[in-house]
Order: sequence, then C-alpha cells, then structure tokens
Amino acid sequence: MLDSLNFSETTSNILTSWSGSPILNGPYGAVQQLKFSNGTSMNINTIANPNARGVIWKTSSSQSTANIMCAISTLGTGRICIIGDSSPCDDGTGSSGHTLYPGWTELGTNHSRLFINSSLWVAKLSGVTSVENNNSAPVSFKLEQNYPNPFNPTTKINFSIPKSEFVTLKIYNSMGKEVNTLVSENMTSGNYEYTFSGMELSSGVYFYRLSTPDYTETKSMTLIK
Repeated sequence: MLDSLNFSETTSNILTSWSGSPILNGPYGAVQQLKFSNGTSMNINTIANPNARGVIWKTSSSQSTANIMCAISTLGTGRICIIGDSSPCDDGTGSSGHTLYPGWTELGTNHSRLFINSSLWVAKLSGVTSVENNNSAPVSFKLEQNYPNPFNPTTKINFSIPKSEFVTLKIYNSMGKEVNTLVSENMTSGNYEYTFSGMELSSGVYFYRLSTPDYTETKSMTLIK
C-alpha cells in the first residue's frame, strides 16, 4: 500500500540483502543506487500476501515492511513490481519550460537498470529468449556452452531441466564474485534459452553456473570489447 507521503531521496538507499533479487541483479545489470527527486514510499502486508517483499528502502530504514521504495510480489502465476518514483521514465527531454528530473540517465544512479529489470521480471522474460519441448521433457540436466563465445556484448545460454525444480543461473567474474543473476525461481521441466548482456562489464573471462537441489554445473565464457 502506497502511503502517499512525498519525499526526496538523494542519499544512500537501503538495498535488500537478498543476493538473488531479479530486480537488483537482473539481465540489464546490477542496481546499486537510486535517487527520487520526488516520490512516495509504501508498506507491505506479509500476512495478507506472504510473497510480498521489499527490495529498496528509504535511507536509515530497516529492512522491514515500511518505508519501502520498491517492492515485488507474486500471486498465483502473476507478478507485480511497485516503485514509488514520480518520474520513472523521464529521460531529460520534454517541452520547453517544463521542469524535468532525469533520474533515468542521472550519473550515480541506476534507474534505467531498475525499471528494465523490473519490466523483464514482471513479463517473465528476465532475459529468457525461448522455452522448447515442454511436451517432451528432457531426460537429464544439461548446461550448454554459451554462444557466441567469445561475445560482445550479448550471448545466449541454453540449459535443460528434466523436472520441476528451484533453479538459479548466476554469472561470476574471474575472482569468484557474483555479478549477475539470470534465473532464481521455480521452473518446470523443459529446454530454456537465456540471453546475457555484458554491457556493464569489462572484458575478461566469466563463469556461469546452473544450480538446482540435484544438479550443479559451471562453464566459462569470454567477453571481448
């Protein structure tokens, strides 16, 4: 529920400690900082909907059910993301004489990543390009080599899962630090293809790891810019 209390947030926000967040670590890159020139926060009721969770909180807040700047939830097969920004898609252009707040492109903030990651997650894309052969389930887990490889800036990653499982597909740099989460959800059996963008990353060797409760496999890929 939006509380309709206007505020300007120009200092450090509180980001969720949930490392697998598809919003903060989505296919368009990591979200590390926001800036609301004007907006409102919200409260969530986890009793009414236990799937609701905060993603970003106002400065000096705890990761509780109040003072939330961005929240997500699922209900049945549906998804929702709420962001209390007054000008979410303002790119700094517009009619002469209008006051503009270009949060979308402002240096030091990640509005564009937040909104694109959110849109992909709500649309159940999250970088997914295709799902095939669900009528004939794969007989085993399999993680394919990405293609093209080397790549710049996008590449495709294919994998197969033979049964319904909670699946993660994460990207790591050569130091073992997680730099992106492409998948973190329950998935049905099938063959999947995801597109990964290295637009925000530097050239080098990266690793992608597919994990389920019954299977883990890691492969390497090379980004050349």
